Parts: sequence; C-alpha cells; structure tokens
Amino acid sequence: MAAPAFVWSDDLEQELIDRLEAGETITSIVEDPRMPSASTLWRWEDAQDDFGERITRARERGYQARADKILARVKACDDPQKGRLEFDAERWYLGKMQPKR
Repeated sequence: MAAPAFVWSDDLEQELIDRLEAGETITSIVEDPRMPSASTLWRWEDAQDDFGERITRARERGYQARADKILARVKACDDPQKGRLEFDAERWYLGKMQPKR
C-alpha cells in the first residue's frame, strides 16, 4: 500500500509555525506524518520568501522559549546534578543553534 499523499493547508502551516515558536525541534516535528520532511522545511526556509522568513523567526523565538523553559526546569529540579546536566545540554544545543546569541 502506498503512503498517503501529503496535503498542505493553511492550518498545518500555522501549526508548524506555532510548534517552532514553542521550541519544538524540526526533528520532532517531522515525525508527525502530517508534516513535510526536514529537507523540505529547510528548503522552504532557504527560499527567501515570506514563509521562509516566518520559519526563521519562529525558530528564533523557539530558541528563546527553550531557554526560558530550561531555566524554569532547572530551578524546580530537586537533584542539583540532574539540573546541571539538563542545563549544560540545553545550553550546548542553543549555543550551536544560535552562536551569536
């Protein structure tokens, strides 16, 4: 049986933007069968059009959201070593995604 045809809509476009702004990674988003592949998302982002700019802005906002979330998680963590490990891992990731910030 063939895979179902990919159907894009304005609702899915907004869902993609919302998920990126919430800090979800492209890797986790593309696991959703309703979403396009990672290479398609990267191609759209590189297209230098309005949608590509929206994706870029959403990803930048998502990085800020991830930073805010990790600070809250670390402050609430009962185990200092676990909190430090989570913080260091997230700081490394965000440093790779936004080296200028």
